[in-house]
Amino acid sequence: MYIVVAHGEWDVEWGKKILQGSEVKKVIAADGGADWTVMCGRMPDIVIGDLDSVTGETLALCEHNRVCIERYPQAKNETDLELALDWAHEQAGPDEVVLVGAGGGRVDQWLGNIGLLIKYAELGRRVSMRDAKSEAWVMGPGRQDLEAYQGCVFSVLPLSAEVEAGGAGLEYPLDRLVLYRKRPRGVSNIVGSTGPNWLEIYRGTALLVALRDCN
Repeated sequence: MYIVVAHGEWDVEWGKKILQGSEVKKVIAADGGADWTVMCGRMPDIVIGDLDSVTGETLALCEHNRVCIERYPQAKNETDLELALDWAHEQAGPDEVVLVGAGGGRVDQWLGNIGLLIKYAELGRRVSMRDAKSEAWVMGPGRQDLEAYQGCVFSVLPLSAEVEAGGAGLEYPLDRLVLYRKRPRGVSNIVGSTGPNWLEIYRGTALLVALRDCN
């Protein structure tokens, strides 16, 4: 697992659990995300960005521990987070890429982060955006197993004008139902407690959100 850490809202105790997991191969800090990794007792493997938000203390600690630092100018076409995700996408191969610390704060930045999930989905890469309470990712046509989310609130939010979706093991059945971007009908479904549980998107692109703390 490659974890990209942004500088948004942060839950320290949850952060310690995910950053110190045995399955984590690389931790990539987008600028001030390095503050969160160090706070959780995990040095990042690389810090990427214009370094205008990371504290001097954290930066000095990273330099002392010979962490790779890629510094970019403030005037650039990409956000620091996009640069960090690009690095993870190029390096991770088949490994999972998880984005954390990307919620809260400015609404424009949060919406921009959803745009990044769309970007990598179109490149064939699922990037999961996670926090202590939820997980979100973008899905185009195809099938997604949902058994890992049994008992959880689960939402399907169209990003394209229309999404045709079906599935099994959901409290509110989706039988090739057409969902519309301007009507939030797909919000707050529930994944059943027994399988099989799956979602299939026949056409369109959707943001999928599972509440991780519902069990």
